[in-house]
Amino acid sequence: MSCFRKRPFGFHVHNLSGMATANILAALDAGVTWLEGAICGIGGGIAMPTTLGSVGNFPTEDLVSMLAEMGIKTGLDPECTIMLSQEIAALLNIAPQSHRGSGATRRMMAVLAANNPNVRYS
Repeated sequence: MSCFRKRPFGFHVHNLSGMATANILAALDAGVTWLEGAICGIGGGIAMPTTLGSVGNFPTEDLVSMLAEMGIKTGLDPECTIMLSQEIAALLNIAPQSHRGSGATRRMMAVLAANNPNVRYS
């Protein structure tokens, strides 16, 4: 009889080095059964120099959207998660610290491009 029993493992995602998405893929490849972000990218309690910008917790709304685009079911609706992050940010009087919460979605970029045909995008 083995003393080792298979246990579920998870991964709380940070983006300190800008490698969160690569680390998420590595964690999934390693077999984690849950991933944890932080709505709006908020939380922590670790003092970070303001010159670093937002580098801490990985936003849940970006995580849920990324997984949905990869075809991974999370049980969370990406659009609802984005709307909730915006509502929470408004309640806290902060800007969402996420791409999706700040409006950087495929749909919003398509609307922006359609309504601003003379703007050059890089």
